[in-house]
Amino acid sequence: MLPTLVIAALVIVGFFVFVGARPDSFRLERGISINAVPEKVFALINDFHESSQWSPWDKIDPALKRTCSGPASGVGTIYEWSGNNKVGSGRMEITGAAPNAKLAARSARSAGATGLICSATTRWRCGSAWALRRAWRSYCQDLPRWGGGKPVVADPA
Repeated sequence: MLPTLVIAALVIVGFFVFVGARPDSFRLERGISINAVPEKVFALINDFHESSQWSPWDKIDPALKRTCSGPASGVGTIYEWSGNNKVGSGRMEITGAAPNAKLAARSARSAGATGLICSATTRWRCGSAWALRRAWRSYCQDLPRWGGGKPVVADPA
């Protein structure tokens, strides 16, 4: 009986050590070569009204409802969406921009059927690499801690 209790206690302690030792966030980065000048690429990502041209969520839910508010483009522009269970709903706001080079946005979204709320920072970089142009998108998300559910990776691309 005593050895069983000791083993059970070790398993429970091991579980809490494992969960407590995991990182607080993760980062996902993707790049793509685009045969266009950085100015043209930046103009598309800096204006959320044009997001249907590059957002992977539009392909997942063609009936996606979206609204834009704030300035027409740049810092302060807000994009809100509501879609099916795969897309969920959320809000993204441009928080920083360096013309024709990089853009940062903060987002919060509900993960569809689970209702889990997650927040993330997304950064885009545009620049030339060799003969073609390269665009990078990085996505950083805070991971939930005790009792917060599982993280949602919001990058279907």
